[in-house]
Amino acid sequence: MGMVGRRLALAFLVACCAGLGVPAFAGAFSPTRDRETHLLSRSIHGGFPNGPSRNGAFSQDNQAASLAAFESDASDIVRGDTNGLTDVFVVHRGGRFSGSGGEPWEPASTQLASRGLGGAPANGRSWLPDLDGDAVHGHPHCVAFVSDASNLVPGDANGKPDAFVYDLRTGRTTLVSVDSHGAQSDGATYDVKIDGGCTRVAFTSDADNLALTSTKSARARPLVTKAPPPGTKQVYVHALNGGGDNFGLGKVTFLASASDHGVPGNGDSHDVSLGKIGDACPPSRCHASSGDSVSFTSDANNLTGGDGNGQPDVYQRTFRLSRDPTARHGGGTLRLLVHTRLVSATSSGAAGNGASTHPAQNDDGQYVAFETAASNLLPGDGNHVSDVALRGMWGQAQRMQFVSRGRETGPGNRGSFRPTITRPASIVFYESDASNLQPRPARHGHYADRNCMRDIFFWNTTSHTASLQSRDSDQSILNLPEASGAGGDCPPVIAGGSSHAAASYYGNYFLFESSYPLIDLPLAHTGLPSVPVIGRLVTPVLAATRSNDDPSLHQVYLRYNGPRSDSSHYPRSRWPLP
Repeated sequence: MGMVGRRLALAFLVACCAGLGVPAFAGAFSPTRDRETHLLSRSIHGGFPNGPSRNGAFSQDNQAASLAAFESDASDIVRGDTNGLTDVFVVHRGGRFSGSGGEPWEPASTQLASRGLGGAPANGRSWLPDLDGDAVHGHPHCVAFVSDASNLVPGDANGKPDAFVYDLRTGRTTLVSVDSHGAQSDGATYDVKIDGGCTRVAFTSDADNLALTSTKSARARPLVTKAPPPGTKQVYVHALNGGGDNFGLGKVTFLASASDHGVPGNGDSHDVSLGKIGDACPPSRCHASSGDSVSFTSDANNLTGGDGNGQPDVYQRTFRLSRDPTARHGGGTLRLLVHTRLVSATSSGAAGNGASTHPAQNDDGQYVAFETAASNLLPGDGNHVSDVALRGMWGQAQRMQFVSRGRETGPGNRGSFRPTITRPASIVFYESDASNLQPRPARHGHYADRNCMRDIFFWNTTSHTASLQSRDSDQSILNLPEASGAGGDCPPVIAGGSSHAAASYYGNYFLFESSYPLIDLPLAHTGLPSVPVIGRLVTPVLAATRSNDDPSLHQVYLRYNGPRSDSSHYPRSRWPLP
């Protein structure tokens, strides 16, 4: 078995143990007792905050997952939040944890990251946080986000939403949606992702002045493109420094949604997913420290051949360091190899016959999960709904896998959406309206998932097993009919569903959103905001009703699925040449 195979085998073993609750050591973990779900986006008093929260993210520092982030409209998550606007918060992990054993995740302090100059309240909204961290670097310390505030950095005068990076160690905020000379964007920024070492960001912008159209740097020359069509959304990558893989690229911003010939997409590109760590060669030789691939959705039809479906498709752009293979003894100058591939393609290379969106790629970009409405990408896809696919991009992994299907029951009987993938690509989380993905109980034809709401599912890339994971703190599926004393296939009141999963490095922790308040049961039974509770009990019917009527109950929850079995780092593979 080659290095790639060994890497994936270890990842798959971890996936089995983390997702299915297999003990790390005999007797050390009880799936029924030790799994837990709790509210992450708590108020300063420990209860439900006074506004909705969204878009959770984990730092990707291996087993530790030492930081979590989210956005919130609430004003009572930290003291001094007086702007009345959406802000970005970072929760530091507390309690005693080894960083290798995968103990339950306990919150400690919560920090407001989107602060104005001098600690003043931000004068605009901040949203869509992302955190750094990977398998090589030390403690994560950066959070990236989008903001339309003008007082986060000096001189922000473009009047547009921009991308920022806040350094938790220094307290410094940096404007990163700029051109290669530091000039501000003349358009809006829509999303942002950061790599594992806080050295590169990728973001979407409709600006006209960000593309690298010429350069004197030999290293940056392969990144030169033409200017984009005016007003189109394009994906850009910005190097925050000039060290490691960024040698010769310091502060460079280049357009990534382009063809191999440097032609920008002729339609909008968005939904950025950035690789967390570079993998061009061993770290001791070329400091593999930066995201060197980006996946995205695009409406363009000129990025590769084979795209004639007139639908959004998923692409991957790679920009990897490699030594000149013609040099003697493997030496020679490091150079950038840039390549664009159509991810949502059939085996013949043609685009799928339906829209493909929301890509999520793993650490090194070897795997890309995405949502697709196409019916000709996945074997046996006859359900006529949106599905989740996993595409291997190189080596022996180059095949398409059907994620949103039950091992016993086949493809989902309703739509599945928005995947997220662990860094080793061992687990995919996604949201689904399907009722047939959770394994059946003993009675034939009677599905365990009967809440008739959207749920978060886990899919193991080894066993190809789906499992419903957006459960409450008693490990129960949310709002089942019997919880309200009802029979039938749906509860009396259908609750607001679960969505937007975000996985930790190995997937034994994940975040999700829900407006159904009976998830963190000890907290919910002390009473919901604005609701007098008789006998300290919130009924499922009341909780389901409130989930549809009260936006402030939409919050971010953290789920602990169990430890992983192996404390060693996964071996790393070398990228083949395109």
